[in-house]
Amino acid sequence: ASPFYRPSPPTTSTSCRTYLRLDMLSVAAPTRISARAPAARGLRAQRPLPTVTRRTVRASPRCEVAVGDQAPDFTLMGPGFKPYSLSDYKGEKVVVTFFPAAFSGDANDGCQCHLTQFKSIAESGVNVIGITKDSPFVMGPWQEFLGASFPTLSDFTLEVASQYCGTFDLGQFLDNLSVSTGFTGYTASNRAVVVLDEDHKVIYTWVGKDGKGESSPGLLPPVDEVRSALGM
Repeated sequence: ASPFYRPSPPTTSTSCRTYLRLDMLSVAAPTRISARAPAARGLRAQRPLPTVTRRTVRASPRCEVAVGDQAPDFTLMGPGFKPYSLSDYKGEKVVVTFFPAAFSGDANDGCQCHLTQFKSIAESGVNVIGITKDSPFVMGPWQEFLGASFPTLSDFTLEVASQYCGTFDLGQFLDNLSVSTGFTGYTASNRAVVVLDEDHKVIYTWVGKDGKGESSPGLLPPVDEVRSALGM
C-alpha cells in the first residue's frame, strides 16, 4: 500500500479511487537560528556569523483564476521540446489540469490516476492539457507511460501554475511523511483543474485542498463536476 495515499469510497463514476493524504501538512512558524563563533583564549573574538532564518513554506492552494476570468495565455514545452500555446486552441473548450510530479514513485498512484481520469474526456473530443513542473525531458516518457493522447507540458518555472492555481511545498509534504529528509523547499504546482469555454474564459475551477484550506495533493479532481461544466 502506498504511504502517500489512503483510498476512500468513490465519489464519482470513474473507476479511479479518490485518495486522501494520511496526515495534514503542518506549517511551523519561522525559526531564527543565530550562530556565534566562540572566542579563543587570548585572541580577539571572531566576528559573529550571519543570522540564519529557517522558514517553512506555507501551502498556497487558492486558485489564482476565478470563474468569469479571461484565462492567461501561455506557451510551454511538451515532448521533444515542442511548444504548445493556449492560443493554439482558439475557439475551442480546453481543460487545463495541473499535477505535482511525474514518475514520483508511490505518488504515481495519485498522479497517474489523476490524468487517466481525463483520457475519456480527451477521447470525446475536448482538448485536455496536463501541466507539471518536471522538465521537457520527462514529458515524452510520462505521456507514453500514461498512454495519453493529450499533451503534458513542462512548467519548470511554475509561472503558469502561479497564475492559475498556486503552488505548495511538495518537499515538505514528503519530509513530513518521513519519505525524504531535507527536501523541504521543493515547490510544485497544486493539483488543480481549470475549465475554459470557447472564448477561453474560466467556467470552472478546482484546487486540491483540505478542510483547512491547505494544499492536499492526495485529493483527486471530481471528474463528474468537470464533465458537468463541459456540458457532457
